[in-house]
Amino acid sequence: MGGFIVASLAERFPGQYDGVMPICGVVGGFEAQLQYVLDARVLFDALYDHQLPGTPTAVPMPSDPFGASLAIGAVQQAAVGAIQSNPLKAGILAMMDETRMPLPAPNGPLTNAQFGEFVVTPLLLHVIFINDIVQHTHGQIPVGNATTQYSSVFQGYMPAGTIPWLNATVDRVEADPSALNVTGWQRPGAPGRSCNGPRPASGTATSRRPRSGRGSPTWSTGWSRA
Repeated sequence: MGGFIVASLAERFPGQYDGVMPICGVVGGFEAQLQYVLDARVLFDALYDHQLPGTPTAVPMPSDPFGASLAIGAVQQAAVGAIQSNPLKAGILAMMDETRMPLPAPNGPLTNAQFGEFVVTPLLLHVIFINDIVQHTHGQIPVGNATTQYSSVFQGYMPAGTIPWLNATVDRVEADPSALNVTGWQRPGAPGRSCNGPRPASGTATSRRPRSGRGSPTWSTGWSRA
């Protein structure tokens, strides 16, 4: 929260500061952060055959804090286990344009442990955020991927056919832009949104999984260019 407060003060009172450096603030907008988290979840689900509990729009979560903590820990363990079973797939997630992350050595600056944290963190944020967001936006979700064409400038380093396969396989979520009015979230550069704006119609946010998927690429263990 501190980074967010710093950025907010600088925007509201620009004459009082020569410059600021917010640390760990959602300064790109919460909408952008939620979009990143959603993309990470659907891509991880596709790559690892839906090993995590729940869906992109709902995750089973006990109401008591202790039970919720255990549920979040179970997701973390499932994600770590999946990554360890095939690290190459996590590397593909990191090389997607929509979920870009630094890579571990020898292809990047991170240790394997640090890379694992990069991959797991948005998955845990999804578990923590998603139910609360959908509840507060009257059963809708303000971001989606219904029309997203996933891409990667590094696709030459992936197994042949990975990008088309991902686009045919990922779960799709239909966004309700009016859900943004409930929260007052604002896309950088977009006209301001009011919390008093129209509310989305009541309903339930859902994701849809393609009825039939193409054969998955042949996963190798190397990083050589295809």
